[in-house]
Amino acid sequence: MNNITRYLDNQKQNKKKIIIFTIFISLTLVIMSCKPKNHEQLVNEAKINIQNEEYDRAKDLLKKALEQKKSKEAYKELGNLYLLAEANYDLAEQFYILSLSLDEDYINSIHNMGLVYIKKYESKDERNFKTKEGHIETAIKWFQKALEKDKNFELSHIELSRCYLYKKDFKKSIDYIENAINLNENNPISFSLAGEIILSTNNNYKQALEYFEKSYAISNSIPETLFFLAKTHKKLGNEEKSSEYYKIYIELLKRLNTPFEIIKRAEAEQKNL
Repeated sequence: MNNITRYLDNQKQNKKKIIIFTIFISLTLVIMSCKPKNHEQLVNEAKINIQNEEYDRAKDLLKKALEQKKSKEAYKELGNLYLLAEANYDLAEQFYILSLSLDEDYINSIHNMGLVYIKKYESKDERNFKTKEGHIETAIKWFQKALEKDKNFELSHIELSRCYLYKKDFKKSIDYIENAINLNENNPISFSLAGEIILSTNNNYKQALEYFEKSYAISNSIPETLFFLAKTHKKLGNEEKSSEYYKIYIELLKRLNTPFEIIKRAEAEQKNL
């Protein structure tokens, strides 16, 4: 009997220990969840929100991060938000400048300053030719500055290729996109842009198609690639494939929350490929 009593007492004690331990863990988790996030945590969470197109949430997190301390990364991410989500290029530029005021060698913000001016050049709101030309020249200067910091910065090679394509300086455009592909053979944007350059220089649709197909094999979510796949197949007489790719292109624009008027314009443009 004594052994049985002792056994039962031990069981009760073990249960008490388990209950106390469980309560301790629960309280620890509650305390941890209530603990304010530090600057780096807020910025990293904001990056994820931007990727998931949760822009309002990202903006709030970045503002909270900047209340804790000023950082080149937080300012850069706010610039990205206004550049990509709201197409507010002037405000994006201000935040990149703030980022660079903390670190003038910060290559990501240097590169993104170039993106601001490419977007200004591409904007349909700007119709003055001299102003547009000024935008593209400013973009080139920023991208070249990025390459002065790091000659292997792939993204600046891509955008310099795009700039020179806009300027119809095809030799430089080809040189920079070849550099980009040599640096990274798995970037679908590089192959897609290479296809565009070929179409602009000699209308070699078969050769261009090879690059668009390489781009699509790497990623099926690049709108420009789908558009040019549809266009090249139509020019090559492949009507069925052209229609198939254009349908996927329109569906992708809708998934990306593209403004309604742009989608309607894209649907209307299909017959003019």
